[in-house]
Amino acid sequence: MFSSTFFDVRKAVDVQMATIPGTLAYDMDAAKEGDFNAGLATMMEATKDLDKNIVVICYSGKRYAQATTNALSALGYDMSKVFTLEGGMKAWTEGGNAVEA
Repeated sequence: MFSSTFFDVRKAVDVQMATIPGTLAYDMDAAKEGDFNAGLATMMEATKDLDKNIVVICYSGKRYAQATTNALSALGYDMSKVFTLEGGMKAWTEGGNAVEA
């Protein structure tokens, strides 16, 4: 069975305003701004005892997703299990999909 965990890696304040139902929030803003160690710490906590596919959700599918995948890769997470939601939250909401606050 296909089992995935959704990580919303946008700024915490934006996740509080709206997110995809059932996601886990991991603010990667510091990592996106160049603090790689903060990104490692965040993703280390996020993946502790996790062995599932991860779907990364960010703003548009670029910089926050890249910071997240860089950290996951450095931690040795199986990158064949990591996916980025193309277009991020922007595409999700423009597609008329449900969000929760």
